[in-house]
Amino acid sequence: MRLNRWVLIAVVFLITMLIIFPGAKEKTLTIGDVVPDFRAIDLNGDYFFYNDYRSNVVLLNFSATWCAYCLEELPYLEKLNKKYRDQGLIIVTVFQDYQNIDLIKEIIDKNNISYLVVTDEKGKISKLFGVVALPFSVIIDRNSVIRYSYIGFVAQDIERYECTIRNLLRENAIQRK
Repeated sequence: MRLNRWVLIAVVFLITMLIIFPGAKEKTLTIGDVVPDFRAIDLNGDYFFYNDYRSNVVLLNFSATWCAYCLEELPYLEKLNKKYRDQGLIIVTVFQDYQNIDLIKEIIDKNNISYLVVTDEKGKISKLFGVVALPFSVIIDRNSVIRYSYIGFVAQDIERYECTIRNLLRENAIQRK
């Protein structure tokens, strides 16, 4: 009888924990993990699907309109985009504050951003990648493996981004021959 009582208490406790912390069972991606397909909404209201770009090197950048470092980073990302997009680089900035769509569009226009910009309306993409601070960027290879991640931004970070991107583009070009 005592054993049954303890089993019942344990089951109730586990169910309670699953209800209180439902995200605890969700995996957060880290370096070395394969990125599954996910979707977001672009600034025109259309869906962006990661699977459409998985044969490219992808720099996924998390940003917000209220984040000064994020906004400082955008023009640097545009320079990388112009330099490497023809070699297979895709840059995607994921804005966290989807409710500010007009301000996001204004920022994108002001900075002449030509790469993909999407929003993370329900925060699922941020959770998937374990975003805890902004700006946050990950670089994903052509096999959908996360190869590098960065938190924060200073101008010198672009050199690290570029080195990583150049190596992945070169590495992937060698593998494809």
